[in-house]
Order: sequence, then C-alpha cells, then structure tokens
Amino acid sequence: MKSIRILAISIAVLAIGIGRPCAQTQAPEKPPDLSGTWSGETVTPNGNDVLTLVLAKKGDSYSGTISDTLFMLNQTPLQGLKFEKGVLTFYFIILTPDSEMRVDNTIKLNGSKLAGTWATASGETGTYELERNK
Repeated sequence: MKSIRILAISIAVLAIGIGRPCAQTQAPEKPPDLSGTWSGETVTPNGNDVLTLVLAKKGDSYSGTISDTLFMLNQTPLQGLKFEKGVLTFYFIILTPDSEMRVDNTIKLNGSKLAGTWATASGETGTYELERNK
C-alpha cells in the first residue's frame, strides 16, 4: 500500500513538472558580420566623393582600409576600430604635403546598408551610406 502511495505521488509530481513550460533561455543575438567591401557617396568640401571601405573581421575585432575617388585616401588604414552595441567607430588620417587631418567615423548597420557620419577637428562633417559590393 505504501509503494502505491509513493508511486501515485511520483506520478503527480511528474505530471505537474510536464505541464509547466520549461524556462527557455535565448542565445544572445549574434552581432552582424560587416566584413566585405562597401561603397557609397559622401559630400566633402572638395566635392562629391565615392568612398570604398574594406572591412575584415577576426574574432570579435575588425580591421580595414578606406579609399576614395578624390585620391585623398588610397587604402588608408582604419585605426581605433571598435564594434559595440551595433555601432562601428574608427578614424583615419588624411595626409597632405603640409599637414595631417584626423577624420572620426561612426557607422551603424541600417537594413542592408551602412549609414555613417564623419567629422574632423576643424568642424567639417558629413554623412554617407554604403552598400556591400557583390
């Protein structure tokens, strides 16, 4: 009789456990991979310019270069790259015969495009939208 009671209690406990949904933990959302070649237009004090950004991902970090059609940038290395909370930040240096100019950039994935802004210490700013080359 005692074993029947233990069996009945065991079945009841099991039934309660089966009836409850298990706590599900979702895996954290995998950040997008921005690797590849991206191109798009921006407006500079020197006129319209087409930028080409090449990004490579290794582990959790990125490296890359930037070039343009005004020939101010020719596979110029991107520096200080950080990808946090869906935002990629970096800077590059434009070298001229008599100076160098740091250009800070902030980029966010917007659908299938990269939407970016750039700014210099002298107050020049601009925006750009880049599409991944196929």
